[in-house]
Amino acid sequence: MTTPIVPIRAIQWGLLTGEQWKRYAVVKITKPSPKISNKSNLKEGGKDKNIGKDWVDNFDGRLNTPYDPRLGEQSDNVPCETCGKDNFKCPGHFGYIELPFPIYNKQYIHIVLKLLQCVCRYCARPRILTSHLEIQGINSQEKINKLKIFAEKCKPVRTCPWENCGEPMIFYSTANKKRGETDVHLVYYTVEISKTADREPFSAAEAFDVLSRISYEDLQSIGFNSNLLLNEEYKDDKYLMDYSWIHTHQVKPEAMVYTVIPVIPTLARPYIQDENEIREDDLTGKINDIIKSVNLYNSFDSKISKNTVSTRKHVKTKADVERDVIINVWSLIDNKEENKKQKRGNKVRKTITCRLIGKEGRIQQNVAGKRVNFSARTVIIGGGIELKNDEFGVPRDIAEIETKSRFVCAAYLEEAQNLVRNGKVNKIIRVTYNEKTNSKEHTTINLTNFPDRGRSCLLQIGDTIHRHLQDGDPVYVNRQPTLRDESMITFRAKIIEGMAFRLSLAFTKGFNADFDGADFGDENIVDFHSGNCHQQVA
Repeated sequence: MTTPIVPIRAIQWGLLTGEQWKRYAVVKITKPSPKISNKSNLKEGGKDKNIGKDWVDNFDGRLNTPYDPRLGEQSDNVPCETCGKDNFKCPGHFGYIELPFPIYNKQYIHIVLKLLQCVCRYCARPRILTSHLEIQGINSQEKINKLKIFAEKCKPVRTCPWENCGEPMIFYSTANKKRGETDVHLVYYTVEISKTADREPFSAAEAFDVLSRISYEDLQSIGFNSNLLLNEEYKDDKYLMDYSWIHTHQVKPEAMVYTVIPVIPTLARPYIQDENEIREDDLTGKINDIIKSVNLYNSFDSKISKNTVSTRKHVKTKADVERDVIINVWSLIDNKEENKKQKRGNKVRKTITCRLIGKEGRIQQNVAGKRVNFSARTVIIGGGIELKNDEFGVPRDIAEIETKSRFVCAAYLEEAQNLVRNGKVNKIIRVTYNEKTNSKEHTTINLTNFPDRGRSCLLQIGDTIHRHLQDGDPVYVNRQPTLRDESMITFRAKIIEGMAFRLSLAFTKGFNADFDGADFGDENIVDFHSGNCHQQVA
């Protein structure tokens, strides 16, 4: 029985706690990955991306490593140990590394700092009484603004206002390098606000203890969990972590402190193969570094009488190894800081943040509108009297490549067949039914490969054709930078001669466009998309 397809109504963003990661993961990673042999594991010819049979057969050697078979298989025709599917259908499964001590998440350190400034360290309740929030004007704010204003209002508070507490407040700030404070601790505190007050590091373990004791109601008053989805299913007890949870998607602030590190599926960090050499991905290398430093730190517990441990290059104390664990975790997430870049040979490791941001990152390279099929870009010139206000001039050469898909039904069959005869169809997608497998099969007929462009090909009802753009087809136009809604507008296509798009002068202000494009400068380039924008490529 197949799962019915339903439309997505909303997406809820959030954070997972360490306990949630343990629940969702399929395996605990405790050992670094075994080395990949460059001789015996390569298939004949040395160009196949699959690792050889002896690597697949090394099942026990890969258990509890970053290449654990339960995370998913990379080799073809090898079933995943978790879902039983091959590498074409398996979505991949997460593992996790349990850290020996909590570590600050640098991406959220400013939110953690604000949150610590809002609550009492001892009772974990807000420094402002609930009855005073309206008077202070805090309830009129929302989300991050509410948190910032709440923290600002808490600065004058010297003792906890709750009757059964009354402890003196402590004051937090980030590490100050001018004082010689190390940024490994990130957060420091004083009991009094003064320049001469002694500052002590506030460890991630202490922060985790405070954050985990803040109640759901107090978090809401500070600005958290204000826009949770209202679906009652998300409040069902069977989906909640424990009795303290109220909503499946609620954000628990202790999730901003690492207690476990998720290990992404193997398919997201595949082996890298260059000619006769196979090497592991940078992410796998960093995961191995974390595992080694964690195991080295844990070895101090079994060596109670020893204060140091010998490695291949150095003799390290427990504090040295603790620092190594922290630096390795931070560099796995973001390795761009100049003074902390970790390298493989002479090349800087490309870790998670580097793969998401920038021009070559996942978002701009693979997801953004200019990186989709059925799109083109070139300079623009004025449309003049040739265009109506709702028309956009598309060069004929582009109109013959950027096609529009149409389903061939009985009423459209004759018109579609005439388009094929005139050489105005690039591709036919035909659906056939395979009785043996009891499934539908899609066959693509590329007419551009035929000498006559497939003019003699006969269509069938149920085919899908990719025809050339025609006058009147809707096209989507975007000019970078996209500063406002008017920078992305749908027009009706008007097929023209030449190699430049034509735009009506009435839309120059909305697109922030000009027509000094004789030099083909970037300022005049626009992105154009035909009606098949749903067929994006990742």
